[in-house]
Amino acid sequence: MIYQVLKNGIEISNFKYNKDKRKEVRNKYSIVESDTVFCCVARFEEVKNQSFLVDVFKEYHEMNKNSKLILVGRGSLKEKIAEKVEN
Repeated sequence: MIYQVLKNGIEISNFKYNKDKRKEVRNKYSIVESDTVFCCVARFEEVKNQSFLVDVFKEYHEMNKNSKLILVGRGSLKEKIAEKVEN
């Protein structure tokens, strides 16, 4: 069998769990230990469908008040999604 090992192009040590960094980020966004946090990292474009995600999360949040949704990214629909979230 012939094979070739390809090393990961990402330095994974940069993403290693860090208790202090976790605490810093949670404080910055007012996230308490009992919160359930969902995060979506994606372009704000139609194909990523963050609008649907916001709708679904709204229903989830009505049943689970200790939940938060974090959306991260750039794109042509970012402002539109931000407006939807505000409303």
